[in-house]
This record gives sequence, structure tokens and C-alpha cells, in this order.
Amino acid sequence: FNSSSLAVSSSNNVSAATGDYTFTPDGNGFKLSFTDDFVARVGAGNKIVVTYNATLNKKAAVGNSGNTNSATLTYGGHQSVTQTTTTRTYEFDLIKVDGKANEDGSFNLLDGAEFELSDNSTVIRFVQNADGSYRAAKADENGVTTITVKGGKVRISGLAGKTYTLTETKAPDGYNKLTSSVSVDLSKGSKLTSMTGTTWNE
Repeated sequence: FNSSSLAVSSSNNVSAATGDYTFTPDGNGFKLSFTDDFVARVGAGNKIVVTYNATLNKKAAVGNSGNTNSATLTYGGHQSVTQTTTTRTYEFDLIKVDGKANEDGSFNLLDGAEFELSDNSTVIRFVQNADGSYRAAKADENGVTTITVKGGKVRISGLAGKTYTLTETKAPDGYNKLTSSVSVDLSKGSKLTSMTGTTWNE
């Protein structure tokens, strides 16, 4: 929960001043208690609007199961109504191999390739984790645009369920870059791998 993002307003533009509600942390969330005076100023038939945002952390569930957030309104002393939303995050493994298969059908993993991942022509910024994987940078993080493949494989996480464009910007030593970008479709969930093969620079 990003506490600085919390804002209270109303559908009829009654602003909430200091003292119109009480904020109390509650586990992983928070509780708001509105004064009778503020509710009266908003008036019957209008809505009190609470907006906020939160950032998924490393404990978030990855894939279609998603992460559920709920909000419960209690009124009249004992009546309540609850609404929920589900936020999903996805990942994929990027594997860089020699484009020529071995006799047993396997491929040789290549080291040192560099890539950029784009969303509608906007290059995404990433933060590299301690294990060498990358996650999408948060709004307050600078991050990097270059994803470097070490040992032939790297995991990329923190992505939405949409189609991205993967572009190789630097090939492994002795190899050619991919001649065109590759689409990575996460619209139906996490993708196990996105394997890109390349050829020798002859």
C-alpha cells in the first residue's frame, strides 16, 4: 500500500478536509472512518470516493490466479458490503541459444546477448535482482533498459498480461543479432520460455 497515494473525494465534488476521516493501518491494508458531518456534507445519493494504489512485491502470486484486493464498507452499525479486485502479474524466461541444433536435438546456450523489451514502442525499464533476474521497475525507480543474458537464460517478471516486443540490441561474441524483433504474448498468462536462436557471424 502506497500511503501517499490515498485520496478522498466525492461524486458531487465535496472535498475531504483534515479531520473528516480517521486513517488506521490494518494488517496489510488500512481502515477509514468518516465523520457524520462529512457524510452529511456529501449528502444522500452521492458517493464518497476513495482512491489509492499499491505495488505487488516479491511474494505476489504469478500467473492467472492473481492477487485479490478487497474493500468493505460498513454502515448503519452492522450492515456491510464488500467488493474485490484481482491484480495479475506475469513473467517469462528468455533463453538465448545457438541456432543450430546438436545431434541430440539440444541447443548450446549462449552468453552475453542483450535485449530490450517494449510495450507499444515504449522501452520498459527494469531492476536486476540479486539472482540475476529482472523485474519491471516501479514508478520511483530509474532502472535499466538493457536485459543481459548470463549463462544462456534470464527470467523477466513484473509484467502485465499483454503482448510485448523483444529486440536484441547486442549479439553474443561471434554471432549475429536477430534480424527482426520477437513478440512475447502474455495475454493468456505467463510464458514458459521465449527462446531465440542466432547464427554465426561468418
